Amino acid sequence: MLKEPGPGRGRKPVEQVEFEVFYSIKSQPEPVTPLLERLIKQFRLRPDQAAKVLEMHSIEVINRQLYDIHTKASDGKVKNLGSYTAKVFGLETTKEKGK
Repeated sequence: MLKEPGPGRGRKPVEQVEFEVFYSIKSQPEPVTPLLERLIKQFRLRPDQAAKVLEMHSIEVINRQLYDIHTKASDGKVKNLGSYTAKVFGLETTKEKGK
């Protein structure tokens, strides 16, 4: 013996559902060039720093500076390779931001 719900009681059946979908096109990540990879892995720059170096300087200048940095690092004159590399290329380092 099921009773029908009285007026104002019970749930109404769903008759229609609408969805809105929003999406944004993700930009493709920059292709990793050998020089970008070298700046990140060998010279310990963050990816954003390495990309900025590539924007700011020509490939010839970058290679020349990296050679000089590598020479000093192998002589033991550089304590923090990433920080020194960033300084040579005129990037702001975390320590400088805190000052």
